[in-house]
Amino acid sequence: MSNYLFAIILIDNSCNIKRLMKKKKSSFPMMRMRNKIYLVFLLLFFTSCTSNPFDDDTKIFGSSNSISGKVILNDNSSVENAYIWLEGFDLGTFPDKDGNFKLILPSPELQPYSGLTGTFKLFSYVSNFFIDSVFVVLKNGKILPSHGDIDDNNKLRNAIYLRKKLEIYTTISPDTVPDDYTEGILINLSLRATEDTVFIEYPDRAAGPLSIIFFQQISPDPGFLKIFENSFNAANAPMIADSITDHTQFYSAGFRFTTLSLRQGIYHVIPYFVILRKSVPENLLNDFGVHIDEPNVDFIKLPTNRNGGKFVVTKSGVVH
Repeated sequence: MSNYLFAIILIDNSCNIKRLMKKKKSSFPMMRMRNKIYLVFLLLFFTSCTSNPFDDDTKIFGSSNSISGKVILNDNSSVENAYIWLEGFDLGTFPDKDGNFKLILPSPELQPYSGLTGTFKLFSYVSNFFIDSVFVVLKNGKILPSHGDIDDNNKLRNAIYLRKKLEIYTTISPDTVPDDYTEGILINLSLRATEDTVFIEYPDRAAGPLSIIFFQQISPDPGFLKIFENSFNAANAPMIADSITDHTQFYSAGFRFTTLSLRQGIYHVIPYFVILRKSVPENLLNDFGVHIDEPNVDFIKLPTNRNGGKFVVTKSGVVH
């Protein structure tokens, strides 16, 4: 503040000198008195000013360095699977069951260059939905309210609305069997693009996207996973591409239950195929593993909203 006041005093005095040159001699005492009053006023103003009102961080940045908002899926399916990710920070989170989320940024001293400055994209991602992003503006590692798509309370101005691009529906027949079941199991997969054509890849085997099937236990042991090769050496087969349009495409494959060796429990059946994607940051995908496109545990970590696929193995003699 002292620099601004000093500059004002110098400019005003230089202007007064020029004006004084043109004044008559008799007017000098009055001019000197007016200058003294003006200087006293400025000195009083300077000594009473203890902080710079133009450098108040709480007014510029707000009191919080977090982003909050809401995500909505256009098919009203579970939104808890949507991944929220901020570029530049490689920072991500998932929303609650209502779609609300809060992403807390690290303090500026923990960021590169002691605080990042610029405009960054905040992405929302589900693999079978169209990816979307909004803009977040930062200065020296702090969020600037009322900039980009952030309001003055560090909240998104509008909810993020994700549109589904591929419908995935899986059925199993029978869907409940005893653990000593010896007959066959039939799995049906239907795929349909909701808007533009969607391209997928799967192993080059007769069963197509049902050449490899994941049986992920939901209960009682969510950590149990069975990866079943329904075609010979399917895990090492080359991948082939297929196009899915708005006309539903069906795939079916059958096998004997005894080849699965599944323990009792409730399972989610997940066919193995890869949805080819565009405009998805690699660092975002790496948050789920470096082998997400391969038939291993990383594949099922990728957020995908599938319908159906429930399969139950009960104790012998207790089939519901």
